[in-house]
Amino acid sequence: MLLTFTTYANEQADFFNHFGVDEAFHFLGLICVDKYKRRGVATKLLHAQITWIRSLGMEGIVIKGEASSNYSKPIFMRENFEVLYDLKFAGFMVNGEEILQNTGEHTSMIVYGLRAC
Repeated sequence: MLLTFTTYANEQADFFNHFGVDEAFHFLGLICVDKYKRRGVATKLLHAQITWIRSLGMEGIVIKGEASSNYSKPIFMRENFEVLYDLKFAGFMVNGEEILQNTGEHTSMIVYGLRAC
């Protein structure tokens, strides 16, 4: 059911048509162990990945990413990712059943895109 949620969000984001490409680098998750949160580790990791991708010297590179944590969303924004679609957890139904409940402070998944080169 979670795959259904993610697939729906990505279809709505229409990433490939938005950027006019048929391939991209994809950051599936930005996760940091609790003891390293709020220390800038995840920010440095994402920045290093973007820098490395840009160093490849390829033209037309785009990067896709999704974030469902209130911790990771600002990191994508600081790296100038564009919000393509924001899908709320509450009310998302599959076969008449709300599939994402008790998500605490994390209320949605955002699909992001960045034209890197």
